[in-house]
Amino acid sequence: MIVGIRRLPEEIWKATIISYNFGDLNPEEMISLDKELNDSVVGVTIQNYGCEKDNYEIDSDLSSIKKNGEEIYDDYENSDFYAEMHPELTEDDFDIDDFEKVSDDETLVKCWVPAKKIIEAQLKAPSSAKFPFSSNSNDVLILKSVDNNKITRYAVISWVEAENSFGAQLRNDFCVLLYEVNGNKRKKRLITAHSTKTT
Repeated sequence: MIVGIRRLPEEIWKATIISYNFGDLNPEEMISLDKELNDSVVGVTIQNYGCEKDNYEIDSDLSSIKKNGEEIYDDYENSDFYAEMHPELTEDDFDIDDFEKVSDDETLVKCWVPAKKIIEAQLKAPSSAKFPFSSNSNDVLILKSVDNNKITRYAVISWVEAENSFGAQLRNDFCVLLYEVNGNKRKKRLITAHSTKTT
């Protein structure tokens, strides 16, 4: 095994590990090794692993592996990071005072569609649900907060009218939290929180 270490600006050290048999490991072994090496060396982050002509990039936090730039393994739902991001939510999680308003159409639609699906799944009569016409409606507010460039949290605030278990059409306000994870410039995933708040 050969280890090459280089210093980047702002005192960041990145290491490249060259190993003739790294490619023989299965994905779980690769992630476990990456986690162990990164935890044991203070001040240095393993950037990639070289094996013959192949280059592996591992994000053990997200349980993701790229080989020569293409994702070959993605087990995000079982990663440590997923567990961190999906605790049982409390009232404090819905404190959105530091969030900023979203105005670009692409992001509005990207948040509005899954938020409606989450709310519909909680209704007694989903087919009776009526929401504001679109994500651009005055009755829809979508906010975001970026956390250390890895997680973007969105809050989708609006209302829904739907039948309750007695058949009466009622309007309720809701706030849905969505998480977008962008680990090391990997593809973005829209992740929903476990629960939502209705008032």
